[in-house]
Amino acid sequence: MTPAALRPIRLGLAALCAALALAACAPRAGAPAPTQTPAPRPAPETPTAPPEREAPGETIVLTDPVALETDRAAREAFHLMELAYLETGAYSANILLAELTLPSGVRWMLEDLSETSYTLRITADALPTVAWFVTPEGVVARQVEDNRIR
Repeated sequence: MTPAALRPIRLGLAALCAALALAACAPRAGAPAPTQTPAPRPAPETPTAPPEREAPGETIVLTDPVALETDRAAREAFHLMELAYLETGAYSANILLAELTLPSGVRWMLEDLSETSYTLRITADALPTVAWFVTPEGVVARQVEDNRIR
């Protein structure tokens, strides 16, 4: 084939590659958005407020630096679990063992796991009455009974 004859094929391949790259960036069809966005970090001169107190199980918003780091770890866990699902077609905690980076004093616990769903509880030692629940629907911080191990 001549170079002129290959031109439409090359343009078609370039268009296909561009379409695939854009499709990879698009959210999964029917995937709900995370249910809570992280609170903005307070300005350095602003004192950090304690967590708002609500009834156990209610969604809360935290501005404490430890809470923000724990929230970041919870969102990282959510994204890793979704990545594992996209790669294998089933949820697996193995990716968390291999790739999840946790701040000091933060730990995760698997409460429920199936091929199509999961529930993780992420807690921080410095925040014993707050837990982050990670599910396929997103990340939610809730007021809970004391998380500390006695």
